[in-house]
Amino acid sequence: MFTPTRWNRFFNIFKRMVRGTYIAPRMKHLQRYVHEVVWRVNERVNGDGPRFVEAAKMAEGKRLTYRELIDARGAN
Repeated sequence: MFTPTRWNRFFNIFKRMVRGTYIAPRMKHLQRYVHEVVWRVNERVNGDGPRFVEAAKMAEGKRLTYRELIDARGAN
């Protein structure tokens, strides 16, 4: 169940992440920011160490260049 308290907690985590991690967030990347916060909230029971290991495993073998990130034709 998604209660107002959970929504407030999620939104506060999202605000802190965007203001603290991303200096000038762009609207075209908003969905990616939201996905990252959702993943962090879902993985919060694991703690920072195991969450970092899981993120590193997900990134293994993948390469993302800045051009691919900002290229509008490659955006999903």
